[in-house]
Amino acid sequence: WHAHTLQREGEPLQGHTGDVRAVSWSPDGQHFVSGSRDTTLIVWDANSREPIAIFPCEAAIFCVAFHPRDPAVLVAGLRNGWVRRFRLILPARPKTFLL
Repeated sequence: WHAHTLQREGEPLQGHTGDVRAVSWSPDGQHFVSGSRDTTLIVWDANSREPIAIFPCEAAIFCVAFHPRDPAVLVAGLRNGWVRRFRLILPARPKTFLL
């Protein structure tokens, strides 16, 4: 949904089989994560809108967050009272060198 117009943007993402309870953007804006009552945590590519990682958990997920300085680290709060930490293995970004 667009924050200002309140209009839907694009089609709904397909991935979870239960209600999504939490969503968070990575600090670099390249990814977002969703947590669901279906006990899965899905990391999405913000540009392609495709899942890049799916993490199973022991219980329903009620909150998610990326580390503020490291977009490869995220945490999830679970219904059973646990907090789980995850590390993404992200592909290296090409570097540009000026001559």
